[in-house]
Amino acid sequence: MCVFIFRRAILVALLSILSVVSLAKPVFDLDGDGKADVSVFRGSDQYWYIKKSSGGYEYVRWGLETDNLVPGDYDGDGRTDIAIHRKLIAFPETGTWWIFNSLDFSHYAARWASNNIGEFDTPVPADYDGDGKTDLAYYRRTDAVGDPGTFFILPSSTNIGISTTWGLPSLGDRPVPADYDGDGKADVAVYREGVWFILLSTNGSLRVEYFGLPSDKVIPGDFDGDGIADIAVWRESNGMWYWRSSENGLINYVPFGMAGDLPTADDFDGDGKTDIAVFRPSNGIWYVLLSESNTVEYHYFGLGSDIPIQNVYVR
Repeated sequence: MCVFIFRRAILVALLSILSVVSLAKPVFDLDGDGKADVSVFRGSDQYWYIKKSSGGYEYVRWGLETDNLVPGDYDGDGRTDIAIHRKLIAFPETGTWWIFNSLDFSHYAARWASNNIGEFDTPVPADYDGDGKTDLAYYRRTDAVGDPGTFFILPSSTNIGISTTWGLPSLGDRPVPADYDGDGKADVAVYREGVWFILLSTNGSLRVEYFGLPSDKVIPGDFDGDGIADIAVWRESNGMWYWRSSENGLINYVPFGMAGDLPTADDFDGDGKTDIAVFRPSNGIWYVLLSESNTVEYHYFGLGSDIPIQNVYVR
């Protein structure tokens, strides 16, 4: 009996560790090695250019210059899928998601947005149901003062759409969904002029955090590696990163970057922690501060007009 209890305790501990690792998946990991891949989208030729962390390069033509980039693990194979969201109001393709599956190299299109007000939709894909797959989702605002915003989510586990009214877009709210409570599900959240309004999926309670300035770039991530998203911002005026650790509540700040840079935080070294990083359009260089070794890594990859993939969900 004692041996059984001991083995069960080890199993529970291992499952706990694995759950933390799964929650800290990189934003863009095309090769599935647990490390973020340096990558850009070039609108002039519609190619995704990828420098794989496991070695080698990959080039995929997918999407148009006017599309929204919406990478995510839509098939649940542990690798990020290349995907775009198209919302051209004058054409039938409005509100269509085009996804290239890494699992079997198939592709498919899915309609999830309304034609008549699609111009007010912001794609916010994430794993809202905790099944390990990215769900189609968008945040809708209207042009009416005082009207609330709404998250429209299509969970992959049920394929039945749900909606949650949250935020006031007329006050400048920006959608920033992430797993702020560590239950494996993305939480509905908005950032308003330095205030975070988070609807926790664990119990439906409201969490309010005063952190940041109206001009900050909002980029939540798991900077402490505890499996819970930390609220975080990058301040272009001084190149400073600020985040509040969900592990101990302490505020951290690190100078990294300069005006004109694009924040591209992700887990580039595979240690389960989000690494601070920026892409500098003026010279096409990625600067990455690796959390595992506390050293800076440089990648000469991209042109000034390219969109770094890790920047597409920065608000």
